[in-house]
Amino acid sequence: MEAGAGLNGTEISNGSNEMKKVIAVAAGVLLSAMVFGLPVKTFDWTGPDQYVDGTPIPTMDTITFEISCGTSSGGPYNVHYPINDPDVPPHMQDLETLVQGNPGTYYCVNRAYSTFYDAWSANSNEINFTVVAQDLVRVPMPPTNFQIVQ
Repeated sequence: MEAGAGLNGTEISNGSNEMKKVIAVAAGVLLSAMVFGLPVKTFDWTGPDQYVDGTPIPTMDTITFEISCGTSSGGPYNVHYPINDPDVPPHMQDLETLVQGNPGTYYCVNRAYSTFYDAWSANSNEINFTVVAQDLVRVPMPPTNFQIVQ
Protein backbone atom coordinates (compact mmCIF):
# COMPACT_ATOMS: atom_id res chain seq x y z
CA MET A 1 0.00 0.00 0.00
CA GLU A 2 1.48 3.34 -0.98
CA ALA A 3 1.88 6.25 1.40
CA GLY A 4 -1.35 8.19 1.59
CA ALA A 5 -3.33 5.53 -0.26
CA GLY A 6 -6.73 4.45 1.01
CA LEU A 7 -8.01 0.90 1.20
CA ASN A 8 -9.18 1.09 -2.41
CA GLY A 9 -5.98 2.79 -3.60
CA THR A 10 -7.45 6.31 -3.66
CA GLU A 11 -5.64 9.21 -2.12
CA ILE A 12 -6.84 10.20 1.34
CA SER A 13 -6.28 13.76 2.49
CA ASN A 14 -7.42 15.44 5.67
CA GLY A 15 -11.05 16.54 5.48
CA SER A 16 -11.72 14.83 2.14
CA ASN A 17 -14.99 13.10 1.35
CA GLU A 18 -13.07 9.82 1.02
CA MET A 19 -11.76 10.18 4.58
CA LYS A 20 -15.27 10.94 5.82
CA LYS A 21 -16.50 7.76 4.09
CA VAL A 22 -13.70 5.70 5.69
CA ILE A 23 -14.53 7.13 9.12
CA ALA A 24 -18.26 6.50 8.59
CA VAL A 25 -17.60 2.89 7.54
CA ALA A 26 -15.28 2.37 10.52
CA ALA A 27 -17.89 3.80 12.87
CA GLY A 28 -20.52 1.54 11.33
CA VAL A 29 -18.32 -1.52 11.74
CA LEU A 30 -17.64 -0.66 15.37
CA LEU A 31 -21.34 0.01 16.04
CA SER A 32 -22.25 -3.31 14.40
CA ALA A 33 -19.66 -5.06 16.52
CA MET A 34 -21.15 -3.57 19.67
CA VAL A 35 -24.79 -4.19 18.67
CA PHE A 36 -24.28 -7.74 17.44
CA GLY A 37 -21.78 -8.66 20.14
CA LEU A 38 -18.82 -9.28 17.84
CA PRO A 39 -15.61 -9.51 19.83
CA VAL A 40 -13.08 -6.71 19.49
CA LYS A 41 -9.36 -6.26 20.05
CA THR A 42 -8.22 -3.02 21.63
CA PHE A 43 -4.84 -1.80 20.43
CA ASP A 44 -2.84 0.77 22.36
CA TRP A 45 0.46 2.53 21.67
CA THR A 46 2.39 5.70 22.27
CA GLY A 47 2.45 7.95 19.23
CA PRO A 48 5.63 9.78 18.25
CA ASP A 49 6.26 13.33 19.44
CA GLN A 50 9.31 13.92 17.25
CA TYR A 51 10.71 13.07 13.82
CA VAL A 52 13.64 10.64 13.41
CA ASP A 53 16.06 13.59 13.33
CA GLY A 54 14.92 14.63 16.85
CA THR A 55 12.88 17.65 15.74
CA PRO A 56 9.60 17.95 17.68
CA ILE A 57 6.47 17.27 15.63
CA PRO A 58 4.56 20.57 15.34
CA THR A 59 0.80 20.75 15.84
CA MET A 60 0.33 21.58 12.14
CA ASP A 61 1.47 18.04 11.27
CA THR A 62 -1.39 15.63 11.93
CA ILE A 63 -0.05 12.17 12.70
CA THR A 64 -2.32 9.25 11.78
CA PHE A 65 -1.67 5.52 12.05
CA GLU A 66 -2.02 2.25 10.19
CA ILE A 67 -2.23 -1.21 11.76
CA SER A 68 -1.02 -3.96 9.42
CA CYS A 69 -1.47 -7.66 10.16
CA GLY A 70 -0.49 -10.98 8.64
CA THR A 71 -0.23 -14.64 9.56
CA SER A 72 3.58 -14.92 9.62
CA SER A 73 5.95 -13.39 12.14
CA GLY A 74 8.03 -10.75 10.38
CA GLY A 75 5.44 -10.29 7.63
CA PRO A 76 4.22 -9.93 5.07
CA TYR A 77 1.51 -7.84 6.71
CA ASN A 78 -1.10 -7.95 3.97
CA VAL A 79 -4.16 -6.61 5.82
CA HIS A 80 -4.00 -2.84 6.45
CA TYR A 81 -6.27 -0.71 8.64
CA PRO A 82 -5.77 3.03 8.32
CA ILE A 83 -6.64 4.91 11.49
CA ASN A 84 -7.27 8.49 10.44
CA ASP A 85 -8.21 9.77 13.88
CA PRO A 86 -5.24 11.61 15.40
CA ASP A 87 -6.83 11.31 18.86
CA VAL A 88 -6.18 7.55 18.83
CA PRO A 89 -4.92 5.41 20.68
CA PRO A 90 -6.43 3.31 21.99
CA HIS A 91 -8.18 1.84 18.97
CA MET A 92 -10.87 -0.87 18.99
CA GLN A 93 -11.16 -3.15 15.96
CA ASP A 94 -13.69 -5.94 15.56
CA LEU A 95 -12.13 -9.37 15.06
CA GLU A 96 -14.31 -10.30 12.08
CA THR A 97 -12.87 -7.41 10.08
CA LEU A 98 -9.38 -7.73 11.51
CA VAL A 99 -8.87 -11.40 10.64
CA GLN A 100 -11.38 -11.57 7.78
CA GLY A 101 -13.21 -14.51 9.33
CA ASN A 102 -10.18 -16.79 9.60
CA PRO A 103 -9.09 -18.20 12.96
CA GLY A 104 -5.34 -18.41 13.52
CA THR A 105 -2.37 -16.56 14.96
CA TYR A 106 -1.93 -13.01 13.72
CA TYR A 107 1.10 -10.74 13.81
CA CYS A 108 0.62 -6.97 13.63
CA VAL A 109 2.71 -3.83 13.42
CA ASN A 110 1.78 -0.17 13.53
CA ARG A 111 3.13 2.78 11.55
CA ALA A 112 2.77 6.53 11.96
CA TYR A 113 2.01 8.80 9.00
CA SER A 114 2.96 12.46 8.74
CA THR A 115 0.21 14.23 6.80
CA PHE A 116 2.40 17.35 6.46
CA TYR A 117 5.41 15.56 4.96
CA ASP A 118 3.48 12.68 3.33
CA ALA A 119 5.87 10.23 4.99
CA TRP A 120 5.51 6.88 6.82
CA SER A 121 7.53 5.80 9.84
CA ALA A 122 9.21 2.44 10.07
CA ASN A 123 7.14 -0.39 11.56
CA SER A 124 6.63 -0.56 15.32
CA ASN A 125 7.45 -3.64 17.32
CA GLU A 126 5.42 -6.69 16.31
CA ILE A 127 2.60 -7.97 18.49
CA ASN A 128 0.65 -11.21 18.10
CA PHE A 129 -2.60 -12.76 19.19
CA THR A 130 -4.51 -15.94 18.46
CA VAL A 131 -8.12 -16.07 17.32
CA VAL A 132 -10.12 -19.27 17.71
CA ALA A 133 -13.41 -20.06 16.01
CA GLN A 134 -15.34 -19.25 19.19
CA ASP A 135 -13.90 -15.72 19.07
CA LEU A 136 -15.58 -15.24 15.69
CA VAL A 137 -18.95 -16.63 16.78
CA ARG A 138 -18.49 -19.35 14.15
CA VAL A 139 -19.06 -22.35 16.42
CA PRO A 140 -22.52 -23.89 16.01
CA MET A 141 -24.78 -24.35 18.96
CA PRO A 142 -24.89 -27.92 20.28
CA PRO A 143 -27.75 -30.18 19.20
CA THR A 144 -30.79 -30.17 21.44
CA ASN A 145 -33.37 -32.81 22.29
CA PHE A 146 -30.81 -35.58 21.80
CA GLN A 147 -32.52 -38.84 22.68
CA ILE A 148 -33.11 -42.50 21.83
CA VAL A 149 -36.48 -43.18 20.22
CA GLN A 150 -37.63 -46.82 20.18
